Amino acid sequence: MFISIWRSFITAQKWRWLGLMAVVFLVLAGTLYVAAYRVFVLDEQVAAQQQAQTGRDSLDTASQQHKPLLYALANDGDVKTTLLTGQPSKLNKKLYDLTAKAGLEALYLMDLTGLTVAASNYQNDITYSGKNYSFRPYFKDAKLGKSGAFFAIGATTGIPGYFISESVLDDQGNIIGVLAAKVSVSAFASIWADGARGLVSNKDRVVILASDNLWLYSSLTPLTHVQEQNIKVQRQFADRHIEPLGWDVKDSNSAIVSGDLFVYAQSSETENGWTLHLLLDPTAVQQKSALVAVVSTAVLLFVWAWALMIRSRRMKQALQQSETSRSALIDANTRLEQEVSERILAQASLGKAQKQLVQTSRMAALGQLSASVIHELGQPLTALNTYLAAAELDNHDVNAKELIANLQNVSKRMQLTTDELRVFSRPDERGQQAIDLHEVIASAVAMAKLTLPLRDLKLDILEPDRQAKVMGHKPRLEQVIINLLSNACSALADMPDPYISIHILLMDDNWCVQVADNGPGFSGQDAQKLFEAFYTTNAKTNGMGLGLAICAAIVEEHHGQIGAQEREGGGAQFNICLPRVLQASVLGSDLEENQKQAM
Repeated sequence: MFISIWRSFITAQKWRWLGLMAVVFLVLAGTLYVAAYRVFVLDEQVAAQQQAQTGRDSLDTASQQHKPLLYALANDGDVKTTLLTGQPSKLNKKLYDLTAKAGLEALYLMDLTGLTVAASNYQNDITYSGKNYSFRPYFKDAKLGKSGAFFAIGATTGIPGYFISESVLDDQGNIIGVLAAKVSVSAFASIWADGARGLVSNKDRVVILASDNLWLYSSLTPLTHVQEQNIKVQRQFADRHIEPLGWDVKDSNSAIVSGDLFVYAQSSETENGWTLHLLLDPTAVQQKSALVAVVSTAVLLFVWAWALMIRSRRMKQALQQSETSRSALIDANTRLEQEVSERILAQASLGKAQKQLVQTSRMAALGQLSASVIHELGQPLTALNTYLAAAELDNHDVNAKELIANLQNVSKRMQLTTDELRVFSRPDERGQQAIDLHEVIASAVAMAKLTLPLRDLKLDILEPDRQAKVMGHKPRLEQVIINLLSNACSALADMPDPYISIHILLMDDNWCVQVADNGPGFSGQDAQKLFEAFYTTNAKTNGMGLGLAICAAIVEEHHGQIGAQEREGGGAQFNICLPRVLQASVLGSDLEENQKQAM
């Protein structure tokens, strides 16, 4: 029965593994397809870009080729005579003949009011003769002496076309009329040769030419109110309302037009402000990309199957070797367990010895410091006796308030000395717990403000948004911060614009607190000596030089490091780094604390 269950388990695991590999290969095939598509579409886009530039040149040629004829005709004597005499019969026939020979849709002459006085289509039922086109931009430009050009739907015929114009001058060089020509849109049809698809937009981003008539007279981007008003005044697109096309350029290589995806290329603007947008069908690119993905995946599948077969053979060989050496491995594991147990015991003994050595060294240091303690306490005791003796000799002349103030100063100095010695000589043996350095800094600053002149200087506290958890004793770490703030205040006593900053930051696996000031710094002294007992760089203070030694001892209890350095630009900076606590460690510490309280 056990063998049957085991075989079922192995079979289920095999199918799960095969399913996972199938998913992996599907993802790989998809990735290969995307990569191949990007390469092929880039090649296609480069070719499309070249084709777009060629189309742009064709647009320029078609829009410019009739300008020399129009310029020459504007200087024709019959044109000027017609404007001066108002007799168009001869010019009408001439314009008719030139229109047929030049392949133009129409040629017509207007006076300075915009009224057409002669036209090539004078014989047609729908003729330009007698019509006024002063509202067209090409008329206004030519009236000002400039060459005019404008694409629009014909106001008379309703047929779109490209209108160009030139000024007509008399013998004195005065403008007396405007000669215009209409170029048929068929003149631009060559850009859609070979089945190319695309569209041409003007300066307002309105489609004026397109391979698909459904795209005509729509905008690539929404029109502004000013643009809509100009189009309406100029009657550019008759009574048509310009609607957005549904145009979205996804990136430089592709665009979506009315929901269809195309490979996209855009030409530079023509001289008249037109832009050619070439659109290519991406089906061929998709097919080539799919083929590459399928072939590449098949090759990788074959390589994977071959590697799997080789691995299976090696696993069988390794299994046979492991069976022969099993007993030796068990013996080695047994010996290793014994060595590990012995090493753990040795490490525990070493740790205990180290703690005892640290305590012994501190007590030895206290013995060496006893002379300094006697000296430090002897001076205030002598002063105390002197003040009391003076009060006994002449209690009438003694100022009571001054005497009390002097006695309080002496008492404070003695209390400060004993407090420093107590903290330095006896480390806190209570269990540590997870604490947040934000709370330590806040409490320390609040207490320091009661005794230190922090209101007389600028204090900046830079803290991260996240919690800064370390294992330790909150009151003792607060004492470290207070000592550093006290030293900074002493250093800044005579400095202009005093400044202190406290910065909490994460460095590797440690939370670090940086306390910096803009004081005189260490004056070139060795920063490491600052943490030795009874060493001080400020002779003006009444301290024993134990403040930084206490800080170093407390930080050492917390398995951290403390250091000092000169700041760039002046001042001192103290760095405290403590091992950070991960979430799992915090939970374990809280659980242990709860168990102790329950006991």
